[in-house]
Amino acid sequence: MATTWIRPVHKGKGKSVTRTLIDTIGYADNPEKSNGYEYVKSYGCDYFTAANEFALAKQLYEQHTGRGRDKGDIIAYHLRQSFKPGEIEPPEALEIGYALAEKFTPGDMLLSWRFTRTSNISIAIAYSRR
Repeated sequence: MATTWIRPVHKGKGKSVTRTLIDTIGYADNPEKSNGYEYVKSYGCDYFTAANEFALAKQLYEQHTGRGRDKGDIIAYHLRQSFKPGEIEPPEALEIGYALAEKFTPGDMLLSWRFTRTSNISIAIAYSRR
């Protein structure tokens, strides 16, 4: 059974929205941590430019609605799912995490990646409302 958590991502103190998003999803952009991008999957964005696309969606929203960004606004969400070592294989874990994210984020931009930092299999997902 997986352990799952979700948390909002707010703009970091002294950082731009784009920098905060890059810091949040930086593992996906590291081929050493994602097995040469083998364990990266996206929807509604390209995983090489996801942070910039998430930030652009926020800018377009502000332009379209005229609503500025408040200090505590949520700019994205970060979901993590971890499995015990040996419980599941990485490709299957990625598919389970991606399917879970699709249920939470229909039509939203979504980036999912498996990272190799620990002995357990972990999937991280970042998503942004359009």
